[in-house]
Amino acid sequence: MRIEISGENTRVEFSIKNFWGLQTVKGNFSRLSGYCNFDPANPEKCSVLAVIEANSLQTGNQRRDNHLRTADFFEVTTYPTITYRSIRAEQAAEGKLCVYGELTIRDVTRPVTLMVTLSQGLLTGPATCYAETELARRDFGLNFSKAPISPVAQVSFAMRVSGNQFENRPVQVVTQA
Repeated sequence: MRIEISGENTRVEFSIKNFWGLQTVKGNFSRLSGYCNFDPANPEKCSVLAVIEANSLQTGNQRRDNHLRTADFFEVTTYPTITYRSIRAEQAAEGKLCVYGELTIRDVTRPVTLMVTLSQGLLTGPATCYAETELARRDFGLNFSKAPISPVAQVSFAMRVSGNQFENRPVQVVTQA
């Protein structure tokens, strides 16, 4: 089954601590595209390509969003997209999948593993696929540190499927702090 990824049915959210862990900043990317090929009978054949428009970053604070789009962080005019491409997948447990792939941010590509949870209704819907990982921001050249910012960000990715089609409503995602 091929599932199209879009901002209509998929959420990419992040959280990162700053000010010595006293504040957690949460945000999301609202524009993305791609696909997920998934065969429940052969989950190890899962493949994913997700392309995120870096400029679609939102944290609820316009000043902070503008700063995150500069060369201090994502430098969106030079690097307009963030890309995740899977390499392989393996069944981790019932309803769980470990997807190994490569994430590219600012032309820096690093291996990233997504731990994916699949809900029971994937074939009959509605269903949700939820993935999470941690990223070391400096691995991707996100080195700004004039304020105390955690070196690790929590990232989540969620999709809602209705039967074999996505529902056109956002998915509620809970991110780790």
